[in-house]
Amino acid sequence: MLFRSAATYTEALVGAVSTVELRQTLHRDLVRSVRELKVNAPSKRVTKLEAASKVTELLLTHKKHKITPAEYRQFHDQLSGSTKRSKAATTDPAEPGGVGPNGYRMGYTKEGDKVEWIPDEEHPGKQWPLLLRRNDKEILAAQQEFWDKVWWNRHQNWLYRIKTGEEPLTPERKPILERAKKAARRRRAPVCH
Repeated sequence: MLFRSAATYTEALVGAVSTVELRQTLHRDLVRSVRELKVNAPSKRVTKLEAASKVTELLLTHKKHKITPAEYRQFHDQLSGSTKRSKAATTDPAEPGGVGPNGYRMGYTKEGDKVEWIPDEEHPGKQWPLLLRRNDKEILAAQQEFWDKVWWNRHQNWLYRIKTGEEPLTPERKPILERAKKAARRRRAPVCH
């Protein structure tokens, strides 16, 4: 017999789950709890001068050790986990014999989307895929599209601040601006939906 006090419900993660659901429920609740901890953690605001100092230190270290931008990006991607995965690789693979939230078989479409195969009531013997998770290629493409839009918006805001005099263009920043303009010409304005 389990004894549950009112304090248990306010201090602990409580819920009834089956063995199949236990891993998903624990993962979801732990991730949520960690995110709440991060939100409640005191923020360490970095001034522009401190940020510039860190960037300068990083650049000097790269030059000293002859680290190219491509090598840095590759290393950064490996550390952050944003390396490209194969078409079939997913962070939450469907286990053989696994069932989805509606109790039907899980699997993948030919595009690599994780789905639950729902019986089609209009066509007996047929099934239709209920999407559970997009394939990695589409997720990474959406992430890149979002990044391009954020970058473009920041770039346009920077140009506006320079134009209005809010942020003076110092001689040290001119080469950065030229590289940003070249990158903007390559990217062009992203289409917003």
